Amino acid sequence: AKMIYQLERNSQILLGNVYGISSISIKNNEAISFSKHYNNYLSKPVYAIGEDRQHHILTGNLDGLWEYDTLHGFMPLFTHQPLLKNRITSIAKNDWGDNVIGTRGNGLLIYKPDSTITISPKNMDVGFLNINHVLAFQNKIFACTSTGIYFIDFKNKTYSDFVIKKFDNKNGLPSNETFQSCILNNKLFVASSGGLVVIPLIEFEKNGKTFPVYITALKYNQRDTTIANMHLQFQNFENNIKINFEALTFQSPSKINYHYRLIGLSNNYNSTYETEAIFNYLSPGNYQFEVYADDLNGVGSANIASISFVIKPAFWQTWWFVVLLFIIISLAIVWLYSSRLKQQSAKIKSQNDTQLKMKLLENKALLSQMNPHFIFNSLNAIQDLVLKKDEPKTLNYIANFSLLMREMIQHSKQQNIVVADEIIFLKKYISLEEVRFNCSFNTEIIVDEEIDIKELEVPVMLIQPVVENAIKHGLASSLTQKKIIIRFYKSNGYLKIEVTDNGVGFKILDAVATNQPQALSIIHDRLSLIKNDNGIGKINIESAINFGTKITLTLPL
Repeated sequence: AKMIYQLERNSQILLGNVYGISSISIKNNEAISFSKHYNNYLSKPVYAIGEDRQHHILTGNLDGLWEYDTLHGFMPLFTHQPLLKNRITSIAKNDWGDNVIGTRGNGLLIYKPDSTITISPKNMDVGFLNINHVLAFQNKIFACTSTGIYFIDFKNKTYSDFVIKKFDNKNGLPSNETFQSCILNNKLFVASSGGLVVIPLIEFEKNGKTFPVYITALKYNQRDTTIANMHLQFQNFENNIKINFEALTFQSPSKINYHYRLIGLSNNYNSTYETEAIFNYLSPGNYQFEVYADDLNGVGSANIASISFVIKPAFWQTWWFVVLLFIIISLAIVWLYSSRLKQQSAKIKSQNDTQLKMKLLENKALLSQMNPHFIFNSLNAIQDLVLKKDEPKTLNYIANFSLLMREMIQHSKQQNIVVADEIIFLKKYISLEEVRFNCSFNTEIIVDEEIDIKELEVPVMLIQPVVENAIKHGLASSLTQKKIIIRFYKSNGYLKIEVTDNGVGFKILDAVATNQPQALSIIHDRLSLIKNDNGIGKINIESAINFGTKITLTLPL
């Protein structure tokens, strides 16, 4: 048997065992009848037995709390009240007719037919969550745990107002491991791992006097400051903080345990018997220091003392500096890029007509990509993210934009680029446009197996303007799911590059009539200069209203 319990209305005794409960009936102090009650639901040992206010039998096991019904057997109560789905270690009933439930992992519960209440004391330690035994006496509860005995005095039937005290080895217990208790002659008898303990009930009724806690000083970089100031602010280099505090009590200071935390650094409390806390090299931010105390008798301070302060960021850590620096660098890159284009244009003039025309067309393509509208829109997107205080997204956009501009400059130095690098460049460009237009493109890049992307080269800045046209003039105005497919494949001695979108098409856009043909005309002229024995480069456009556009670039191999 795991548990023994005598019913309140008769002399029947119930035994908890590994399968359920067994009953023993005593008649005339001699005759004993023995019967068993088994149930398939209770395939685990019963650790607790009790009765509710209607004298229904309650049992507890590893699964939770059960109610015994003569018609239906054991019925789980935790199916409707999830708080009861824990290992039940003890069941008691107070003078108000409510059941007090001890659990492993969920602490102390008050069970009523229509609700379950969790008793959560302030600054609850882990020991209170694992209860070995509960004893109800009037409106008071004695809970035995592995960290001592908890005495809870409830002030009303709603269990919202109560006083809790903890008794452990600091109060004279031979051991904090307590297993069971009972009351006899106004004394509490407790079974512990250190032996039997007898405590007069009057000891639990003594009122502990609370005491206040004050913050007495705050120093930064070993310099004093006035703590009466409600708006303490320090520079970024004044980030070594020392805070002193003290409890106003007549007890020895060595018997006062302080609990403090610095919100902004950590939400967890640290415990110390010292009267100071030191925080070195704090990062810029807002902080609030909190401290409370308790003595060896478990009497806590009447207040939580607190003080707030701010450590300002250095000017290079501010948002406005990061944005200003980015704008300056962007303008410098644009200026350097424009200067490089001018130098290239001057150099091209000294070459033959074909080379001159090729270079001029390449420069037009580059200028078409890195036009002021693109940079202006990108800076506007950055400004919008800054105003939304979306720091991760802003920094990510700035980083990607900077890398894209850097790669554009590097690509302008060469005529061809391998397919692998072109794919990486296109992915970065598309991801940047997704942020700019605040939408996601379903992008698919397909390369036939016969193409070696690390060896095969394509002209620099040839594909990107086509992709930009697809996004700007096709997908940006589309209300459907935006999709773009880029395909590389070989056919009859040619390399073909298809850029397909499911946008609105050319004909329904009024603005396209002047802008889009200009960009594609530059690509057409560049392709017409690419020729060999296999043929000449060309561009083919297929577009339909509301059915998207497919542009095919054909390059002789």
